[in-house]
Amino acid sequence: LASRVRYRHDNSETTVDNIDLEVEILSKRTDDEAPKLRSTIYSIPVRINPVNDAPNLKPGINPEALLISGESK
Repeated sequence: LASRVRYRHDNSETTVDNIDLEVEILSKRTDDEAPKLRSTIYSIPVRINPVNDAPNLKPGINPEALLISGESK
């Protein structure tokens, strides 16, 4: 499962997030031995280590000014 679940951060300033993973049990059994639980949602906490990235410098309207943006491309 670890190689099949991927997380991509949205470049916001948050340091915590969650991945909600729904697990569904598929079974054709209908007797009492079949699990009563058919699906459940697990919330996997994600801790994000902040990195102090350099700001992106973009030309502004005024040729002598630069617009500093904290968003990545």
